[in-house]
Amino acid sequence: MHYASYVPSKANKTLPVYNPVDNSFITDVHEAGESDIDDAVAAARAAFESGPWSTMGKQERAKIMLKFADLVEAELPELSKLHTICMGQPLQFAILFSQQLPAMFRYYAGYIDKISGETHTPDGDGCFKIVSYEPYGIAPALAAGNTAIFKPSEKSPLACLALGRLVIEAGFPPGVINLVTGAGTTGSLMSSHMGIQKLSFTGTAHVGRLIQIAAAKSNFKSVALELSGKSAALVFDDADLPLAIAHCSQEMLLNTGQICAATSKLLVHESIAPKFIEGVKQAFKDLGGPAMGDPMDKNTFLGPLADQKHFDMVMGYINGAKKEGIELLAGGERKGTEGNFLLPTLFMNPGANSKIWKEDMFGPVAMITTFKDEDEALKLANDTEYGLSGRIYTSSYSRALRVGRRLQVGACGINGAAIPHYSWPFGGWKLSGHGKEGGLLGLKEYLQVKTLYIFPHPQQPLVHLLTLLPTNPPTPDLALATTATIPPTTSSTKENPTFHNILQSVIAENAPSDPSVHYQALAFASSGGGPLAAGGTFHASPSHNRDRDRRRRADGSHPVGGGGKEAVGGAANAQGGAGSGGRGGWIHVSDERHPPDFGRIAEPEDIFGSIEVDGEGKVIPGTYQVSGTYRLVTRDGVLGLSDFLRGKLLERLKIEEAARKN
Repeated sequence: MHYASYVPSKANKTLPVYNPVDNSFITDVHEAGESDIDDAVAAARAAFESGPWSTMGKQERAKIMLKFADLVEAELPELSKLHTICMGQPLQFAILFSQQLPAMFRYYAGYIDKISGETHTPDGDGCFKIVSYEPYGIAPALAAGNTAIFKPSEKSPLACLALGRLVIEAGFPPGVINLVTGAGTTGSLMSSHMGIQKLSFTGTAHVGRLIQIAAAKSNFKSVALELSGKSAALVFDDADLPLAIAHCSQEMLLNTGQICAATSKLLVHESIAPKFIEGVKQAFKDLGGPAMGDPMDKNTFLGPLADQKHFDMVMGYINGAKKEGIELLAGGERKGTEGNFLLPTLFMNPGANSKIWKEDMFGPVAMITTFKDEDEALKLANDTEYGLSGRIYTSSYSRALRVGRRLQVGACGINGAAIPHYSWPFGGWKLSGHGKEGGLLGLKEYLQVKTLYIFPHPQQPLVHLLTLLPTNPPTPDLALATTATIPPTTSSTKENPTFHNILQSVIAENAPSDPSVHYQALAFASSGGGPLAAGGTFHASPSHNRDRDRRRRADGSHPVGGGGKEAVGGAANAQGGAGSGGRGGWIHVSDERHPPDFGRIAEPEDIFGSIEVDGEGKVIPGTYQVSGTYRLVTRDGVLGLSDFLRGKLLERLKIEEAARKN
């Protein structure tokens, strides 16, 4: 659907849709190809960049979203039937799950006028900072001001297509919501499209990995993934046993086990294992009886698997487990002779290397394993590449919180299920994906952060704050790991035009991209100072405390802060106090006449760097020490450069050196 209308696929391809109850043909839907995705992206970008949606008033956007919610709610019975026809979901659950859609639109419509940023007052630099949340460019995406392209699963596309009419009726501007249908090839086209800035995918970890790779290879689009799970339920000896049995059977089998958060690994304390095993076994057998059947029947609890391909895959896991000799407690067979009905299947004590223990089957298959204590239970639960959800059944809330913190999952239910809901964040760890759906975090998935810097007063160029290197700087491995000469004479900016120009250029070009934003000089000597003494150790500190210095001046080894001309260490002529108001840095020199512990010049955390030089004034290799942001200690003081700018300066100096050689 593009430009407020339904259009056929330009690829001239279709996909058949079958009813999993008997695998009978329902209809064909168009399969979107490359040109169709290009059209959808163009429509979405036009609506975002020049259309009314992103500039529309917040209340108007909310009004349209609320109207759409009302229209969907009125059509829920028919929309739910389309889900049931396509994927065999029992009608009672199709209605229950479909109710989430209008509720979600209402929830996020309420957030539209509550998306706010942050304001930070000046902190010494005179600069105000404003942090805002900007739309990238389906309910949270729309509330954030985005336009969207939505592709449903090819197993159940009809309800999504029916929504197109409601999108138009609700008043969404053309191009704001674009619906496309297709198989995995269509999804691949979206993943690699340069015009899409954000992707959200729900499905298997295998497909999620392919999407992440395609996104990285194209335009590094942001990706949110809600993927497979291999979740565990931990049933301790003090649990409400009837409750645990009911949950571990009925809720595990909800939607015929085709729920990412289904707890297929049932871990039970060995002291209550016999009763638990018998209870779950009987529940599985009961649910495979009259409760499994026609999904249109209001009394049906379990329907068929979504399609023949998926049925064959799950049966492959079951048959493999049988061949391994894993004990089968219930099910393991097809029900009936037609359709994709699979009896609820329960195994006992599969090995840690068995496929049914390690891999997500996304079907009505569970397994029971016993444990002796908390540590063993957690080891069994965390023994998986996935980390979507988990459950803990116990009457001790201290145990529940203790064990819950150690479960490696994104969501954990205590004496109940951790089921996704639009009003709180849900998402996995490890191979179960990243990013969140639901709640405020789900909304922020569709926002990107921008920081605006406002300087109310003109700023001096950064290069004026930097101490310049000597006319002939050491071949700069800037870490000073090799011998470098400290010149015996003072050098000024005018005497260093080449380096001055290089440094100024590097700062101007790269400072805005510097992630550390920390490149001011920590200290530099006042003009007119003499040479540094040979055979000494040079220390640099980022600040200096006038009161402390006044207390320590008695031995003549410390400068006065604030533009002073007093020599440091008496015998050495390095100057301190280049700043004003006590914020100038300083250099301390210790040589054979002034031992290293002479006067304790600073607390350890104050010292940012030091070098040692020999009797000829050359740096001794390997003696440069630094903490915090990278600094260069020079004849004139300290050049404060972040690692980022240091790297850029190194690159430029190497280029200049190569040019001179050529």
